[in-house]
Amino acid sequence: MKFLLCGFFLICCVFAFGQNDYPFGKFPIRTIDKAEYSNGGVQNWDIIQNNDNFIYVANNAGILEFNGSSWFKFKLENSEHPRSFAKNDNGEVFVGGKNEFGVIKYDDKGKPYCKKLSGPVDSLDFKEIWSISCIENKTYFFGRQHIFIYDNSGELETVTIKNDYELLAGFNVGSKAIVSTEKGKSKEFFILKEGQLIPILHADSIVTLSTGYSEGGVDYLIDKRGGFHSLSYTGNNYFLKPIPNRTLKSEGEINFASSAINEKFIAISNKEKGGIELFDKKGNLIRNFTNKDGIKGLRIHSVMFDQYNNLWLCNEGGITFLEMSSALTMFDAKEGINAGVIEDIMFRNG
Repeated sequence: MKFLLCGFFLICCVFAFGQNDYPFGKFPIRTIDKAEYSNGGVQNWDIIQNNDNFIYVANNAGILEFNGSSWFKFKLENSEHPRSFAKNDNGEVFVGGKNEFGVIKYDDKGKPYCKKLSGPVDSLDFKEIWSISCIENKTYFFGRQHIFIYDNSGELETVTIKNDYELLAGFNVGSKAIVSTEKGKSKEFFILKEGQLIPILHADSIVTLSTGYSEGGVDYLIDKRGGFHSLSYTGNNYFLKPIPNRTLKSEGEINFASSAINEKFIAISNKEKGGIELFDKKGNLIRNFTNKDGIKGLRIHSVMFDQYNNLWLCNEGGITFLEMSSALTMFDAKEGINAGVIEDIMFRNG
């Protein structure tokens, strides 16, 4: 039985009854750098939280586990860099790396290790597994030329991308696995169903499909430039339809690096501007977070909402924690508070 989290997570839980969507002021931000996880490397690629609230980070030096008070490092069997995570409905955390993928297990002393699942495909040089999706009883490991499908019975199936095409993105929307591929300037998009890649029709003008979510019986896909599309199907044919006037309304050009979506918000890291932009589900910009807000290292590789709706960022040089669940928003000179406050005013909605 793992011990209850204390310290850092206890502080995070104090106001964990909602999510602060106030567009002004500052949230509490904490930067965790290499000096804190002293046995890790500088670069972090992905982050996930398991059902025991432990945090796992894909670091150049291995997998980092944070239990609420201390860090522990362990490696993939081949000692290569981990790149990606996903969690299934049973709470199992899967790991993708270079020419290896597996699942996190614990020994009889409670120490984590990575159980290798990719043994049957060791003969393939499939390079990095940059994304993973868990859908029902199957886990999809997305490589550049191959997709590996692992089911709970231990069976492993391989789907190969057609000649000269490379996989740009793989993710799930509800119970559907979405695949974006590219060959030069030519792009194709698919639904992966029962081991077959089924083309998505009417998607010729799309740059790249980057993320999506299901809500109210509708599957929404968001492209690399922030445009919204609805996915529908008739029989075994899937269609993509642009949603007029619905886009991520950024203050500048959008170019997805990574994203996270919860019940209220869409958070993306932007390759063009760096930092994080926070939108509501209709695409309206709530606010952005940059180095002016205390984020160190604006090139962010992964974004995660934890169970309390706080944001975790994997950036170059460390990990950033934004306490979005805090009911408190701070104002100082940068927000125009240039003198001592001698009176406060409380507003009550309703």
